[in-house]
Amino acid sequence: MSKSLPIEKNILYVIIAVAAVIVIAVAYFAVSAQPSPKPSPAAAWKVGSFVEYKVVSQGNEFTMKYSVAGEEVYNGKDCYLLESTMISGNMKYVYTIWAAKADNKPVHARYRIYQDNNLVMEQEVDVQQAEEVVEQAKVSEGAKFLGYETITVPAGTFSCAKYEVETTQAGETYKSTYWVSDQVPIFKVVKSVTTKNGAVVTSMELINYGT
Repeated sequence: MSKSLPIEKNILYVIIAVAAVIVIAVAYFAVSAQPSPKPSPAAAWKVGSFVEYKVVSQGNEFTMKYSVAGEEVYNGKDCYLLESTMISGNMKYVYTIWAAKADNKPVHARYRIYQDNNLVMEQEVDVQQAEEVVEQAKVSEGAKFLGYETITVPAGTFSCAKYEVETTQAGETYKSTYWVSDQVPIFKVVKSVTTKNGAVVTSMELINYGT
């Protein structure tokens, strides 16, 4: 199912950019928001939990919601259904990932686009290709602990641990700052700011969450 869509030219870039931010967050903060984080075992996600962010990226402002929508066996693997929903104007983009409980790695994915709440495109995603995209986001150095900070975002006030992570994507170096709290489900991220050559390219702030 597909038709011509008035989609912003860089919308897919935006989705990938935000996904890269979240991939790094999962690797470092999924289990604990304590200092000196290291890539850790898979997070024990809770069905029904969700986080919602206001995202500004590449001139676009939109909301992005992540939720653990359920559990399902896919190709013999016990999986969580992790669903991300992005709303921009009258367009809604829904990306569903079947993530193995053992390591949170994707085993299947589906992408849907809605226009005025009508489904206009549905596509099964090549997971191997998706993993190759994820592999492009290489962590150059371990997350650097910057200290503790209390910050206020639309979702409330949080006591956070603050980290800086440097990554390389397609030969470009990016620096991301994260404010993380164990109060926040799934990714534990309260706020993040990613810069390239000192200029902000993507920022996220928590606007709602639930467990």
